Amino acid sequence: MSEDEACIAIIAIRPSLCGEVARLREKQLERYAARLGYTVLAIIDTDVIPDLWMPLTKWRPDAVITLAEAHIQLAEVTRMCDVITSSPEALHSRDGYELLGDNRRTSPDDPLPQRIPGASGLAPHPGAPPRAATTEDWTRLVPAILGVLQARDESARKT
Repeated sequence: MSEDEACIAIIAIRPSLCGEVARLREKQLERYAARLGYTVLAIIDTDVIPDLWMPLTKWRPDAVITLAEAHIQLAEVTRMCDVITSSPEALHSRDGYELLGDNRRTSPDDPLPQRIPGASGLAPHPGAPPRAATTEDWTRLVPAILGVLQARDESARKT
């Protein structure tokens, strides 16, 4: 890559997950992007713009840099560009999942970490065997669904 070709990144952050330290996290991600050699094109609040399809197709960044998988719709974004998370330091791409920095695997034969698909849209590693939903999955999912239904019911009563 020549000096004229800069790696472009978009930072995606969900302030509702960061709380009062959202601005600090943004600055940390900007420094992280600079350390990796990316030029930050924009910082997107995924509470306001949860679907990154439009900015990704318009700007065509090389990567989206975010704190964790829960800040974006990972499965959708990895179809268009690479995703770099800072916690854990990892690269998610169409080709798979790779830990970065001190988290890097020591041997190519080491298995990838087990990941459970969740609300973030994270899909299991392509080489992982399919698995059925377990009791643990349902004990996480049912309270979340009930909470959403209760919130909808309360907001409908207020209007």
